[in-house]
Amino acid sequence: MICTPICEELIAQPKRLSGAFVNVRECGAEGDGVADDTEAVQRAIDALSERGVNTLVFPPGLYIVTETLLYHGDIRLFGSGAQSTVIDFRGTGFAFAPKTPNERVFNVCFADLQINTISSGIDLTNATLARCDNVAVFGQGHTEGGVGIKLDTGALYNAFYHCRCLSIGVGWSVSNGSNDAHFYDCRATACSVGIDIVDSNHVVVDVCAIESGVTGVRVRATSNALSDGCLIRGNRFEGNHVNVVVGGATANVRDLNVQHNHHVTGQAYHWVFDSTRPCVFGDTGVPLAQIHVESAMATGPCFAFSATTAGASVMRLRQANVGSGSPPILELSGGRSTSKAFAVFEWDGTQDTERAYLTVGGALSVDSQILHGAGGLTFTNPSAKIRLGTNVSGNAGLEFEKGYANNQSWGVWSILGTYQWIGQHDSGENWNLLDSTANVVFQLQRTGGYVRASKGIRLGPTDGPLILSGLGSPNGVVAAGVGSLYTQRDGGPGATLWVKESGTGTEGWSAK
Repeated sequence: MICTPICEELIAQPKRLSGAFVNVRECGAEGDGVADDTEAVQRAIDALSERGVNTLVFPPGLYIVTETLLYHGDIRLFGSGAQSTVIDFRGTGFAFAPKTPNERVFNVCFADLQINTISSGIDLTNATLARCDNVAVFGQGHTEGGVGIKLDTGALYNAFYHCRCLSIGVGWSVSNGSNDAHFYDCRATACSVGIDIVDSNHVVVDVCAIESGVTGVRVRATSNALSDGCLIRGNRFEGNHVNVVVGGATANVRDLNVQHNHHVTGQAYHWVFDSTRPCVFGDTGVPLAQIHVESAMATGPCFAFSATTAGASVMRLRQANVGSGSPPILELSGGRSTSKAFAVFEWDGTQDTERAYLTVGGALSVDSQILHGAGGLTFTNPSAKIRLGTNVSGNAGLEFEKGYANNQSWGVWSILGTYQWIGQHDSGENWNLLDSTANVVFQLQRTGGYVRASKGIRLGPTDGPLILSGLGSPNGVVAAGVGSLYTQRDGGPGATLWVKESGTGTEGWSAK
């Protein structure tokens, strides 16, 4: 779809369309970039109702406006092209706003014009079936207060085609139940947030370009069942700090579908929660919501999950009314690789290369923060841990628990069976092998690099000779096979090294 300047078509055929529109020049607007055209343009908007028409045209020009222009429903404002018709708004608030903010307005259309503003552009609060074609809003820098185009308070079924917001705080703000907004082939450039969706359902961001800003698209919900069913599809992200951000207070962003986006640069997706109760899936048992993400390519990490307040969870999956027949809250199955429920691939320009995968058969428990880096898992919090299966006491399939800093606690590897690897950080950072009663049976010492076995070392088969050490004579005391060695730590000349020369029991030791 290519927009042509509708205003020029109307002006070129005055006889065929005579009386079907109002020209702002008829009401005294100069459009010369010198005169203040505020009153003239407002007269032209008001004249539409008087003449019983709904179209206002702006011939090419620079129209200086110093106060908000108030529009009513069933109105079409057409320029001669976004480069030809420029509204230079020098006031505060919005350049265009509804005349009766608390009443719903229908069928408002802006097309083929540009708004330069030191504040904000178009306020579509309470608008239904509004449409913008080839409209550009240029701000003076991405300040938090400026908004290019605002949908608020239940604005419904509004559409934007080939529009652009440049250098402003928020390009498009969609909030408070402004459902079913559609953005097609639009562009947000150098905005703090390109498109900000808050508590609004079924918003579609389709084949847009969002670039050179802080945040590309942000989807947030302040309570359950808000910001449901949004679609972010086929967009191009470049030069942003983060391309897609999902989260918010008690976040319940559900059924978010993110697909076929091209992330040229920047962090692709960031789930961030500023509450102790975040939940990106449904907060009830059935049905569970879904988040679908595909084709993520970026220079930063594809996914980042973080919490912004002390004590907050990074991600929380909750299922209520768990009982017989309840579905799992998170299920990984199938996948691109055989027998791998979750796989991570890296594109080398020619083909996918598998870098890491995770297959979960039991439970996955994550406490505190975990990042994935070049070395595998990097734990940024001293008390972080990861478990597959159960905990140590239940013979976990694998458990790693990083100890606190400054040699104050333990680091734990738990492996199937009776024995667990224990990193004893408060004792010279030794590595120990413990038996089922937590007694050290083998130790690697960091300091000096020594190896210590509490009972000794056996050579060869299970009945092979031993290397032992102790106090007193081993004869008649220590059982060992022939060829075993025993060092007596309190011995003297001729009673320090013992060799087992005969027998299988405690006898047969000979001092050397």
